[in-house]
Amino acid sequence: MFSFFRIILRTLKLEVAISSQVHKQGIALGRSVDLSRFNGYDELIAELDRMFEFEGELMSSNKSWMVVYMDSEGDMMLVGDDPWQ
Repeated sequence: MFSFFRIILRTLKLEVAISSQVHKQGIALGRSVDLSRFNGYDELIAELDRMFEFEGELMSSNKSWMVVYMDSEGDMMLVGDDPWQ
């Protein structure tokens, strides 16, 4: 059984920054991440791991958390299934 880490794409494009809300399942308060700071999913997942204090679990091969993307219609897909660009 996996727990989900959601990236809700309520994107705000402010000049160069692209800000998206991220939420960890079970925690009501989300955080904002500037996606323009990253060059790919590996960097994003490493930042989420640090930000939410997963202590390397999001990057581990034996993880119990999955990072998913949720669009404005509520549809979910695994982060990385869609090209970064």
